[in-house]
Amino acid sequence: MNYNIYILAEGRSSRMGTDKGLVKIKGKEMIVHCIDNLKPLNQEVVIVSSNPDYKKFGLPIISDKIKNNGPAQGIITALENSNTEKNLMVSCDMPLVIESLIRLVVENSAAVDICCFNQQYLYPFPGIYSKSILPSWTTEVDKGNKKVQQLIKLFKTKRLSIDHPELFLNVNTPADVKKAEDLLR
Repeated sequence: MNYNIYILAEGRSSRMGTDKGLVKIKGKEMIVHCIDNLKPLNQEVVIVSSNPDYKKFGLPIISDKIKNNGPAQGIITALENSNTEKNLMVSCDMPLVIESLIRLVVENSAAVDICCFNQQYLYPFPGIYSKSILPSWTTEVDKGNKKVQQLIKLFKTKRLSIDHPELFLNVNTPADVKKAEDLLR
């Protein structure tokens, strides 16, 4: 299957106090861990961010038209710019998501609008999002519905079970950086 990959890195990072994707974990920026995990997939990778510091990674960068509108807006930006029906969305603050998880979500996404993971909670990232959801998704976000977990429920979604929940750690605080470093050992 042909698909594009988008790393969402547009957030405010208020709990971290600095741009999360650029925080170093075990000597390299968090987004580099994500990029390294995506390279074996041999698909185009695009960063969604308005921070010019991301240019140093040599990947295409696109920016949200509406700032500070959360990851739901990042998905809109990605889908608006995509030239493929299926699109993998990855968050820059999830450096432990490994290639096998990504391949699993891609392989299970054919007959649905969205494919993501679920355990006790719904994990929207990594997830495959079909470009065909863009009009309805945009309408909902414009109405103020910005919670990705709630938006996903409006579409034909496949939810995959999780065997290793620690791989879905969102690194949002300095304490989470320590957890990620411990898990990367």
